[in-house]
Amino acid sequence: MPAILLIKKLATVSLLILVFSGPLMAAEIGRGGEVFADIDISGLKAPPSSDCFFANGTPGCDDAVCEATVCAVDSFCCDTAWDQLCADEALQSCEIDDAGAAVARFAVSKDFSDDRVDEVDVMLTCNTGLPLVQTATISETTDGDVVFVVRDFIDGTMSCSITEVTDTPGYDSDVSGCVWDNVLTSDSPFSCVVTNTAQDATFTVTKEWEIINDGGDAVNESAQVTIQCDSLITDSNGYTYDCGGGYWCAYEYLGDGDSLWVEVSTLTGDAYCSVFEYVGQSGVETDADDCFSRFLSAGSSDSCVIYNTVFFEGIPTLSQYGLALLALLMLGVGFVGFRRVI
Repeated sequence: MPAILLIKKLATVSLLILVFSGPLMAAEIGRGGEVFADIDISGLKAPPSSDCFFANGTPGCDDAVCEATVCAVDSFCCDTAWDQLCADEALQSCEIDDAGAAVARFAVSKDFSDDRVDEVDVMLTCNTGLPLVQTATISETTDGDVVFVVRDFIDGTMSCSITEVTDTPGYDSDVSGCVWDNVLTSDSPFSCVVTNTAQDATFTVTKEWEIINDGGDAVNESAQVTIQCDSLITDSNGYTYDCGGGYWCAYEYLGDGDSLWVEVSTLTGDAYCSVFEYVGQSGVETDADDCFSRFLSAGSSDSCVIYNTVFFEGIPTLSQYGLALLALLMLGVGFVGFRRVI
């Protein structure tokens, strides 16, 4: 009659290990009792001092049960090398034998508000205990989570927290849910999400007027400038409104040297903004080549300048001698007219 050594519950199967008089066998047994596969663990690799929770560069690890569990999922770990993927799988699936010592697990996942899949490094810090891994790389992908394991601590005396080590410009990092005080083994596993929220982007349009020749006082140096974005305008120094069709607008009348700026949300992805101008005066030339449509990423800042040029030919004028001659001529014409009337 075989003796039951261990029942290990996994996410989808239970691993039941039995001892026979012959080879040592392990079987993956489904929750309904069906047997998926038999695994002979009598000839497994098991180099000494090769902790299953760390990459060792050689096939297998020093715990035959854990090794069998991992290699049933990924044969590379026993055929070629026990790398970090194997160690991560061990952290997820294997029991830690610490002869009754307290053990706690902390599962950490990543969430970018705009669904970026960039990898970032996170660090576990505890005031006591022995973390198996202190830093790890995570991402928002399905296999980008990590599990930290801490052992050798006194129940109720340990406090741990997660910090984000990698700088993420343009994003606000929130690890407020990744703090645990007075950790108890009975509450393990713990979990949290490191959240990165995209900051608003800023777009600024500046107006410059240039008057060629005299006559600038005849021109109203003001034009209506509008910024239109396909994402919510959260703030502006102009008048903002929903301009329909999934667009938001802000406008202002700009004189020489004035600027219109907007802060636009990039919470769910890059924002696309365009610039429009209405002058309403003849003789004004507009150069907006610097203000082509812009894509604004999280926390970014961009700007452009619209130039308005007014050309005046000028009004012909007489010199002081010409004015004197004109006065004499008008006086003579008036004198002749007066004599005819008399």
